[in-house]
Amino acid sequence: MGRYALLVGCCYLGDRDELQGCYNDVDAMQGLLINRFGFHPNDVIVLTDMPNSPLKPTGAVIKYQLCQMIKRAMAGDVVLFYFSGHGTHQDIWEGPYCKRLEAIVPSDFNLIYNADFRYMVNNMPQGADFVMIADSCYSGGTNRSVKGASWTWLSSRCLLSHKFLVICEVKQLASIFGTEKDRVNCPFYFKIGAWRYGDRCSRLHNRPTISPTLLLSNMYQRPDMITPGVDPQGQPIEHRKIQEHFEDFYEDIFEELGKFDEIESLNICDNLADHMISNAYVQFKEEDQAAAALRALQGHFYSGCTIIADFSPVTDFREATYRRSSRGGYCNFMHIKMIGRDLRRKLFGSHILKYRRSRSRSRSANPHPHHHHRRERERERDYDRSRSEERRARIEQWNRQRKEN
Repeated sequence: MGRYALLVGCCYLGDRDELQGCYNDVDAMQGLLINRFGFHPNDVIVLTDMPNSPLKPTGAVIKYQLCQMIKRAMAGDVVLFYFSGHGTHQDIWEGPYCKRLEAIVPSDFNLIYNADFRYMVNNMPQGADFVMIADSCYSGGTNRSVKGASWTWLSSRCLLSHKFLVICEVKQLASIFGTEKDRVNCPFYFKIGAWRYGDRCSRLHNRPTISPTLLLSNMYQRPDMITPGVDPQGQPIEHRKIQEHFEDFYEDIFEELGKFDEIESLNICDNLADHMISNAYVQFKEEDQAAAALRALQGHFYSGCTIIADFSPVTDFREATYRRSSRGGYCNFMHIKMIGRDLRRKLFGSHILKYRRSRSRSRSANPHPHHHHRRERERERDYDRSRSEERRARIEQWNRQRKEN
């Protein structure tokens, strides 16, 4: 399904009715379409009347760009037009009758009337949709003259079947994204960044092009992965050793990726299903640092396995984590494996209380099951930073050797 968008922002610089904030509106809409709704950046055209803009949003340019998109559209495609600027109306007398024409105001004040939209939309192929979002005065009537379109008002939105759609409030368009009311995008993928049925899902999985959260798929290889409580050689392994192995891994990932920026949270899944098992979610404070970390991880290995990293749509782990389920490790929500209190304090410092609020149940046994033995158990491990540095140095040397070979 093709998705094409034309975004127009007019501030009318130097005019007595100059507007403020239209450029920001267009930038916000561009980010929303690309990062949340899966539009390809090359299919999103932005026109503004900024002084350094190579192509101004004149009436002729806007109509030309819309017509080109409509020509490219096929059945199942979506063409979206967003306008932030002035709107106006004109009264035309035809004998004793007055006819009101409503229009948007391009940068050269060459008005685009509702009749112009009627002409363009009527050329849409059967089965394609036209979406118009007008943040301007008198925007409600720009659709009324579209021939053959049925419309009704609903929550300040005008919904027209098959041919035309006008949404006057951008917030309402975004409010249903990622919820059960969204019949296009998969709400579960938006919550946890993975889905059991993968490409067989009936809804879209829009992978973000930028996000503060990285997903490292199937990253943690626990020593009793094949049989719980038994190592690969078939020998019993103590829970304490399993927990130490996990905390070594957790510390390695945190210290290595922490070089790029402050890590807000690091969560490792304790689920059993293939799409969730051992997934690591790393949430950075800033999106740019997450992008830098993603670039650095490309082609790298950990514990002999290729690191598979990508941006994740998950930003609120309270929505993603386990609540109540009878499916155990095969639950579709995250079961987060917990680290000990000393390691958490060492890595997150004064932020420990913040991360305590997002704790959820794990399938693994509590590393400190008896409260009165907690301090004694935590003294069993001395968190020596040099151990982590030595491990990461060996991993980096191994990665260099792989690249040289």
